[in-house]
Amino acid sequence: MKSITVLNQLNQVLHVTAVETEDHKIHVTNALDAYYVDLDPQDIIDAQFIASPTGVKVLKIYFNSGGIIVTPDDYVFNVVQDEFIQVDDAPPMCSITEMIDGFERYILNPMPSDNIDNCVGLFYIHHYIIKSARKKGFKVDSFMDALDAIGEKFGLNVCDV
Repeated sequence: MKSITVLNQLNQVLHVTAVETEDHKIHVTNALDAYYVDLDPQDIIDAQFIASPTGVKVLKIYFNSGGIIVTPDDYVFNVVQDEFIQVDDAPPMCSITEMIDGFERYILNPMPSDNIDNCVGLFYIHHYIIKSARKKGFKVDSFMDALDAIGEKFGLNVCDV
């Protein structure tokens, strides 16, 4: 998709600023402090305006696999699971603010029950959410590092093939 088209669409969303970088990516910021996304226009296959549940105009951007929704104060992205382990309760979509809030609560109590299956599932839910955010272009390496440390502490290992 053409950069200029996506730039124009993004800049029509309230509180969103999108600029083309020197390496021809699109740097997108909104009112969500400290979070941004860098998009490669070559990965974008379509973009369309939709209304959020509250009626605010947002932009849904489609990639070859999944996409993101840019809102005035958040980013919503699809959560992709690999084929090795599937977690039934993993959400199909998540927002950056949901990811942050959920992960902050998870860090306080990563093993909330004696049911190891539930605890492992909870670990993988956070793994897939953070991994998906990272694949969409969000800088969330610190979250993945913290999750990996929890995994090491409790013997939960993740290997991406």
